[in-house]
Amino acid sequence: MMVAALVRKAFNFKRDPEVMTFAGAHGLSDTSALIMLWTEGSIHTACSSKAYLRLLDLSRGKNLLSACDGVWPHYNQVIKNRKKCILDIAVRRIQDVSQVIIFGAGMDSLSIELASRTESVMIYEVDSANMGLKSTMIGRSGADLRRRIRCLESDLRNTADVVNTLKVSGWDDSKPSLLVFEGISYYLDRETMSNLVSLFATEKRQNVMILEYLLENDLIRPDRRHIPRMVFDIIKEHGSVQITRYAQDTIQSCFKSIRILEGHTLKDMEKCRCGYNRYFKTDDDGWINVLCATV
Repeated sequence: MMVAALVRKAFNFKRDPEVMTFAGAHGLSDTSALIMLWTEGSIHTACSSKAYLRLLDLSRGKNLLSACDGVWPHYNQVIKNRKKCILDIAVRRIQDVSQVIIFGAGMDSLSIELASRTESVMIYEVDSANMGLKSTMIGRSGADLRRRIRCLESDLRNTADVVNTLKVSGWDDSKPSLLVFEGISYYLDRETMSNLVSLFATEKRQNVMILEYLLENDLIRPDRRHIPRMVFDIIKEHGSVQITRYAQDTIQSCFKSIRILEGHTLKDMEKCRCGYNRYFKTDDDGWINVLCATV
């Protein structure tokens, strides 16, 4: 029996026929709801972000939450650390760009948080579905932000279509952009990620990229390697879906056009968010890193 099946059995993890679909009028998948349940509204705290988050029904994530917390009850710390780190970098770097592109945005509130903190930056969100619904919900949140947040539908695996969709919607490739890859790199193969990033490479490296990625197994402390493996097995329902991992050397070889400006382990992220280290006291205690690079 597969690891994920054992975990689901142990924690009475039952899937109804509608799980892994979007939740009624709210357009929220169970995995998106899981991430938001983990963060507990503690990272994106602008008034507009809170208004938007109140519109979302997170009930579909509760089964996943129980199962994943059964693997490791502190997994919410991973998500809070990563989201705070990415937000902090984005807030610093957004001052030098006029456009932001969030890849695999889903129903997350990062775009709203960033738009709330700036006055003129255009933000483009790209995902394969439900972007029209998200745009409507952003409008319903009561904030006058929808004119600066464009929610676009395109399959990230079709990299040429992603660029075309952005250009048709007003993105200007001659102006500096901030590229955000949060929670998406491990679901795309290396070739797709490499092609996608290369399409935004500029001769003078005027674009800035924030990339979150999953570490190679041998870079994780042996007694913790099971945690991300089992959680991803649960999220993907079974272990047959390939999860892409990276190390520092594979990052450099995969994304030849980038120049890394800063890198953060979960140890770094926890120290920055909390002021101390409780769950991640060494670099190999964690399994995701975040980097910022010029492209």
